[in-house]
Amino acid sequence: MSIINNVLNWFHNLFSKADSLLKAEVPVAINAVQILKSFLNSPAADILAALTGTTALEQSLKTIVPQVLIELQLLEGVNTSSTDAEINAAIQTFVASIPGMSAQKQQILYSTIAGLVLKELNASGQLTFGEAVSLVEMYYQTTVKVAKPQ
Repeated sequence: MSIINNVLNWFHNLFSKADSLLKAEVPVAINAVQILKSFLNSPAADILAALTGTTALEQSLKTIVPQVLIELQLLEGVNTSSTDAEINAAIQTFVASIPGMSAQKQQILYSTIAGLVLKELNASGQLTFGEAVSLVEMYYQTTVKVAKPQ
């Protein structure tokens, strides 16, 4: 019974955190990945400029997304002190490599990036990485994917 209670407590804790996050931070994290995906068709565009939105959360993406990609070691030849132009070029190279990945690897990659972005957006720091990925996946499956025309 202890294992079942632990699982139930985990779900209770996750959903008690989810309400406010689903309204603000989760959609922004998913949008960051959607922006990266959109550049598969136009790799010459300025990805960092596209990540900069109008709200404070959206504006923080310009810093958070490169930081996450660098942390995951997905951007070659750049670090946190690189210029925007260097980071943008590295992101373009990375995005161009995505179609060569299997669908399963792409899904894992997108979930991981969105989860880490959400974890960084969550200023209170009360989300674990696993919770962030779970919330992102739940929101994507029930809101974004459902809204897409088939």
